[in-house]
Amino acid sequence: MRGFALFHKEYLEYSEIYKYIAELIKAEKYELTKLNDYFVALHKSCDNGDDFFPIFEHDHEKYFIYGYITEPEPVDKDKYLEKRMFPKPYFEYIHNSESMFRDIFNYNGSFTLIVVGNEYIKVVSDRFATRPIYYFDSNILKPFISSSGKIILELLKKIKKVRPDYICLASLLLRSRPILNCTIASDIKRTDSGEEIIINNKGLRKNRWVKIKYNIKNKVDEIERLLELKDLLYKSCCNLAKISKSPILFLSGGMDSRLAAALLSNFMKIEAITLCDKLNYEVRIAQNVARDLCLAHKIYYRDKHYYLKNINSYITNTLGNYFYIHGHFSTCLEEIRPGTVYLGDFLESLKKLIGFNNKVIKEIKSPNDLLSKLFDLDEYSSSLRYSTLDVFIKSVRVELETEFRNKIFEVANECFEATKDIALSIDLFLRWSRAYEISTWGMWEDIRLVSSDRNIIWDNNFYNFLLTLNRIERTKSRYNIKLLNIISRKLIDIPDANYFLPPRYNDNYIKLMKYIRKEMGKVRRKILTKMGHPPYSGQHSWQNSDYLNINDPIWKNFIIEKINCSLELENSFNKDFVKKALNNYFSGDFRYSFIIYSLINYAVLFEK
Repeated sequence: MRGFALFHKEYLEYSEIYKYIAELIKAEKYELTKLNDYFVALHKSCDNGDDFFPIFEHDHEKYFIYGYITEPEPVDKDKYLEKRMFPKPYFEYIHNSESMFRDIFNYNGSFTLIVVGNEYIKVVSDRFATRPIYYFDSNILKPFISSSGKIILELLKKIKKVRPDYICLASLLLRSRPILNCTIASDIKRTDSGEEIIINNKGLRKNRWVKIKYNIKNKVDEIERLLELKDLLYKSCCNLAKISKSPILFLSGGMDSRLAAALLSNFMKIEAITLCDKLNYEVRIAQNVARDLCLAHKIYYRDKHYYLKNINSYITNTLGNYFYIHGHFSTCLEEIRPGTVYLGDFLESLKKLIGFNNKVIKEIKSPNDLLSKLFDLDEYSSSLRYSTLDVFIKSVRVELETEFRNKIFEVANECFEATKDIALSIDLFLRWSRAYEISTWGMWEDIRLVSSDRNIIWDNNFYNFLLTLNRIERTKSRYNIKLLNIISRKLIDIPDANYFLPPRYNDNYIKLMKYIRKEMGKVRRKILTKMGHPPYSGQHSWQNSDYLNINDPIWKNFIIEKINCSLELENSFNKDFVKKALNNYFSGDFRYSFIIYSLINYAVLFEK
């Protein structure tokens, strides 16, 4: 576990907690430092992306950054950074903290601000919450925060019985991701996007210092827009190169990862890693991408039980908020031990709106309409609607439906306030309001278990750019392909692994692809099977976990053990329904998969 933990000195007065912290420091190579009434435990490898370093000190307050800053220049962590971080004299911020936060988070990078006073801790997240911090949501417990969910969960278990947050579990069942700042452990929360939290001995106070607001620019020349985007991404990669040690990129060969490879290779010597089960078609495409960009390329082969190796660490560190099927990387990273890790994930924001369905969008005029049409949207729909709240007994379910709807409405209302364009509101609701509400966020948490991550598009400048794009640009402009056409023309000629055809961006080609998409998918699966593609391999670079779960004895026993454990631990579950769901799942009805995954998370978190 990497990162840090910051806690009140009184925790060291309890023998069990002191013993746990001492063991953590010894086993995980942490260092303990005193800060006023608090102690900070820092992982010794916190020097390459998971940094925790001072930027300023005033009277009794000490200001720290957790994460990394790339602009105006990479930070010098050996010196305080008042002049660089604060454009105005500090005294001008004393009675206007929101102005301070806006100035600090105008810098590019991915970081959280932490202020340590004599009797309080202040945590301030960026507007996308790219570095969430976990904390006790309690007015009884002394302040304790950490970048690791596992550290804070294990500590809480030493103090009291940990109970589940049913609302968050319901969100996992229905949407495959958490809701707002909740975690499945009810007393543990994490910082929300654009949020300030002040924690002291009397409890905590919260304040949203910024909310998302679109600034759509409708009359912009496409060439100008494309060149602006290229300059932004080039600048981001140039800055990241200065703070990336021994960087690697996980390269699937898809459009997002090949765009990331094309951008990064202009500024740093990067090694490409492709995960696979066998040398198949997707791997050959990744090899072609790496060859054309002159990248060093390694293939990492997985066995059937690859995901089992770190499944417990992954679930506890993410506090059960994401499914293990996104824990792709930590097992591989533990072996190769790179300095910095890149993914192409999130670059898909340049090619499409999530949940874009013209027919459904026409029927949505308000947050209430969105809730009623939630599972008619394209994204996360057909399979998730079967993961019902019937997992809970009737009395619990009735209460949950109301509470969950209220939480969803809160998010939906915020997204509708950000823009008048319904399509953009839905896209924001499904994917962009908070980094950790993205279902694949677990991939980044997985990387942070053992290494340091970087992301090309977490820069403040890119996020501002994204909020100026209109609906047409997001759905038809295909900026990702057009960027590739500018940066590395030959990558456009390499086929897309999904359709056996090279990517193009003209309208007629897009219409053709939309028409033949399903048929090409069928042809593709037949060809891959004949080429020796393992039956448990997914359509892309990821394993088909459902196939393994019902056919592999080790996986099947693991599933049965965890489901039985969850039923023994929790009286609020409808045991008959869960057993029926398990039987149907083992019979090949994968509509129940998210019930199975959710209960696995529950069992791992709460089993003794």
